[in-house]
Amino acid sequence: MILQITCNEMKRTLRSSGFWLAVGLALLILLTSGVYKDLDGTTYTVLSATYELERAQLVGYNLRVENTLTGFIIYQLSMYGPLLAALSFATVLCEEQKYGVRRYLLFKEGKKRYVISKALTAIFTSGLCFLVIGFLFFVFLYWNYPMRAECSPDYYMWFLENKLPNMTGFVPFVFELLGEKAFIVLALVGTFLYGVFCGFIGFICTAFFSNIYLAVCIPFFCGYIYYSIVSSFDGRLLEGSVTMETYTAIHSYMSPEGYVQFWEKAEYCLFNMAALVVVWMVAIVIHMMSMQKASDCGVSR
Repeated sequence: MILQITCNEMKRTLRSSGFWLAVGLALLILLTSGVYKDLDGTTYTVLSATYELERAQLVGYNLRVENTLTGFIIYQLSMYGPLLAALSFATVLCEEQKYGVRRYLLFKEGKKRYVISKALTAIFTSGLCFLVIGFLFFVFLYWNYPMRAECSPDYYMWFLENKLPNMTGFVPFVFELLGEKAFIVLALVGTFLYGVFCGFIGFICTAFFSNIYLAVCIPFFCGYIYYSIVSSFDGRLLEGSVTMETYTAIHSYMSPEGYVQFWEKAEYCLFNMAALVVVWMVAIVIHMMSMQKASDCGVSR
């Protein structure tokens, strides 16, 4: 029953304007971000570099698909990630609360079934939103930018000989099955996981706010705080007041880098996956508690 309700909710959420607005906004951010700055001070964005630079120049500047895909999702979306994830599903949840639909659904499904189905919908919607963003960005890069094999033809052999033997789990199998394409597939899986992680803040907000602006802006505020804190450590690393081990841990535990590049950071992967479960369990419990305080089947006291 919960699975059926979740599937129906997913169909409705994926047709909502919020989901595709989040996808479009993320692509706009990624395509208009600076990717290269030449000696004259001219800055090229991902989009402008495709028609202002020759392919040979892109190869010479080492602007390859794999690094641009993961790097831009990690660094350009770190501040906007919680906002985009919340926007993908919060419009539907806020409208239900605002127009009294939640009262009917709670009466029909019960509080427990309602919260779990909404949580599953938010989890898969936020992850799928980021997966679509990553895939569309990859398609653009694939048709306009060189792959790693073109820029660094010996890298894959070096990776097979030095890095892959030290990796465990399903990663060696994926590379055996897909070859160099595994870099892209694993990056997209990591992008999905990052989207799932970003979604929990917005889900908590929808328990208390029927105003879509609050449900989206509060996650953005949290993302901005995280981005500011992490950026401050970049300067501290250059000053020498923060060690490389501390800096790496900050960028690996519950972070965009830790999820998007989960397969490269095996020592942090288990913690990050456990954290993913914990934060969503907390979000579900908070939603349950807010429902327990509801009167008249969904209207908060």
